[in-house]
Amino acid sequence: MKILKFNSFVVILFFVCISCQESYSQHRTLYDELKSLSGVYVKKIETLKGFNESYELAIVQPIDHKNLTGPKFTQKVFLSHAGFNKPIVFETHGYDVPWHKKRELSNLLNANQIIVEHRYFGHSKPKPLEWKHLTTWQAASDHHRIIELLKTIYNRKWVSTGKSKGGMAALFHKYYYPADVQASVVYVAPIIIGLKDNRIPEHINVLCGETTKERMMGFQINCLKNREAILKIASSANFSTKRLKYNETLFYQQAIELGFYGYNSEHLTPFLEKVTEINPSVFAPKSANELVFDAKLMPKILEFLQTKANNIIYLYGENDIWTAGKVNPKESINSIQIIAKGLGHKFKIKDLSKENMNIAENSLIKWLGINMPTDQYSRVD
Repeated sequence: MKILKFNSFVVILFFVCISCQESYSQHRTLYDELKSLSGVYVKKIETLKGFNESYELAIVQPIDHKNLTGPKFTQKVFLSHAGFNKPIVFETHGYDVPWHKKRELSNLLNANQIIVEHRYFGHSKPKPLEWKHLTTWQAASDHHRIIELLKTIYNRKWVSTGKSKGGMAALFHKYYYPADVQASVVYVAPIIIGLKDNRIPEHINVLCGETTKERMMGFQINCLKNREAILKIASSANFSTKRLKYNETLFYQQAIELGFYGYNSEHLTPFLEKVTEINPSVFAPKSANELVFDAKLMPKILEFLQTKANNIIYLYGENDIWTAGKVNPKESINSIQIIAKGLGHKFKIKDLSKENMNIAENSLIKWLGINMPTDQYSRVD
């Protein structure tokens, strides 16, 4: 009889514990979940319009993802929460991210939003800087690790996105970690081939036409002939020591992997003085001793994107010089390219023709298995 009473007590205690655990889990907040992640520092910030909560995260990352026990740095990430049962838009930036704002794609999908600052930019700089660890694979591994961490909280469909260099980062992430996200939308993101990509000046010539090209070349020559007078009335801030220091991370990336745009500069040769060969190595940080360009990497990535990478929407502006480096997905894969007629480097999905807008939206609906909000453009910043 005593044994029976004891067993009954154990059963009751068991169900009480289960009930307590369920109650606890139901009352755990997003802040609690984020704080429980290893190596993640959390700060609540002003909530973006259209979301329920917003946070700034500092995520501890290895400087070298091949040496997980080695030196670390913290990477800045902004998270805005719309709901645990909603998709997640994961935006990679190519530069620093001073602050966050609501993005078009998050609004379009009524999704949670994560914005990631690129390694070696802004507040996401290791100390000291070891330039050899600033590669596309290391950056993609940063993004992969952030997704792995946050998938413990968000288990719905993930969509990566980015614009320009940020879009390139999203494509590199897709190349190295193709299973991380279910879809990608990249805006004006070229894949540059070679240390100097001559497709760009060729594309400029096509956009300009012969008459405009001749006028532009004449203007360049006149500027160099009258450099002293022009420098008194025109700013050269983009090439100041301060600005070159700010962009040194970009120049390093271009000099070893990303490549640079080519120039038609033969007509300028007689007038050049300080710099006669224009490439990113000229502007790369002096502390980076070995600048060896990997000429094989970008063609490999481009081949993968054009023949194997599914569920990607590539958006390019017809009048954008970077469209010279566009990705052309083969018909055999499940990705699409949209050229925005008459538009340049800055545009949104809502700026597309109705036909192209429907193509983009229907592709996302199909790939993600979701419904679009009926007022998806009403709150876009």
